[in-house]
Amino acid sequence: MEKLVRKAIRFLGKIFIFLLLFIAVVTAPIDRSLWKENPDYWQTFQYIDSVDLKPKLPPQELKAGWAKVNITPSEPKKLVGFKPRGPYEAIRDSLFVKAIALQVENQTVYIISYDLLLAPPEIVEAVHSKLGSATQLYFSATHTHTGFGGWDSSLASRFITGKFDENSFNKLVEKTILAIKTAGQNLERASIGFGEADGSNWVKNRLDQEGKVDGLLRFLKIETQSGKSAALVSFSAHSTNIPSHILALSRDYPGVLTDKLEEKTVDFALFCGGMMGSHKPKNPGLSDFALAQKMGEELSLKIENNFHEIQLKDAIAVSYHHIPVKLPQAQLRLTQGLAVRSFVFNLLLGKLEASITYLQLGDIVLLGMPCDFSGELLIDGNLATIAKANNLNLIITSFNGDYVGYITPDRYYDTKAKEEVRTLNWVGPNKGNYFIELAKRVLEK
Repeated sequence: MEKLVRKAIRFLGKIFIFLLLFIAVVTAPIDRSLWKENPDYWQTFQYIDSVDLKPKLPPQELKAGWAKVNITPSEPKKLVGFKPRGPYEAIRDSLFVKAIALQVENQTVYIISYDLLLAPPEIVEAVHSKLGSATQLYFSATHTHTGFGGWDSSLASRFITGKFDENSFNKLVEKTILAIKTAGQNLERASIGFGEADGSNWVKNRLDQEGKVDGLLRFLKIETQSGKSAALVSFSAHSTNIPSHILALSRDYPGVLTDKLEEKTVDFALFCGGMMGSHKPKNPGLSDFALAQKMGEELSLKIENNFHEIQLKDAIAVSYHHIPVKLPQAQLRLTQGLAVRSFVFNLLLGKLEASITYLQLGDIVLLGMPCDFSGELLIDGNLATIAKANNLNLIITSFNGDYVGYITPDRYYDTKAKEEVRTLNWVGPNKGNYFIELAKRVLEK
């Protein structure tokens, strides 16, 4: 009996030592240094200072075209959003990839949005590769939490986005390119303008009940010489009206919003997920599809009521840049003080890479962020005010084809237990202010 006890103790001791070694190998203390203390981060500011972000040519005649391509799978795929689920059991809405082409002189820029959780980084990379690095592409997504997966080949994707499907991946690349090329083939002389509407009754802070809220609908109006019209819309509320237990493919409220605009106001509407990092829909007592329907209808009305007053310009100057952003090694948080070591994160999800997409269309600037970017950062940094002071109208969108998790205000990192600042903040503390300062530097150039 005594021998058995000693063997058991030795065995448990080995297990304990193994666990300690395992923890030491796969975890590390969270790096809490301020970004200003790291010279690597200053390289991003140096890059911004070294390039001329402003248009090189004076305003020229604008041409515009648009297209959409159905990307609904031919067979059920795993649903992506909330938690690992699926495959879907019903199709509530068809899903699309949409594109707007804008041409000034010999420069053509394409704005692309997917009815997916995000613009899949591997899809975006493949599209860039096939079209050539000189093609100017601005990506976003509606961020529906009831879209499909199968487009990520990383080890962890089997549990998050579903088993990688090479055939489905290739089709999504092909359909993206088809939307881009078709939009480019539909070009005709056009005018463009910027508008805003108050949508604050449909959005709330998901991290702090008393927290700040960006409640503005921001949109572009494009009108061609032949009388056709299009709208690009951005809003900060998450597309999470359809709960996780409903296994149905859906575009959520952005689908209703764009459909209603196309029924009553424009020929074509495209939605880009806005600063969704700490914002969610405000629920007026409805649920599921009824909530998505009501929200989309009311937001479309707010746009419609402001749409005809927008002043249009038929000649604009255009500027497009990819701004590489230096980041720390990945810090997937486990506890208050420990994170998964970066090599483990890289093995599971791939190395974090980030850029900001800069697109200036006359007096309108779109900034595409590589993350779920928080609307509170816009407010904290007075970014819209800074843009106005520089005679610019600002639209910040998320999901630009890179993805580094959530970027939220620094004050939440140690005060909130929400998944946005615990599980889904992959770059660690003190990065909210870093992105604010980057946006400021860009706008003040």
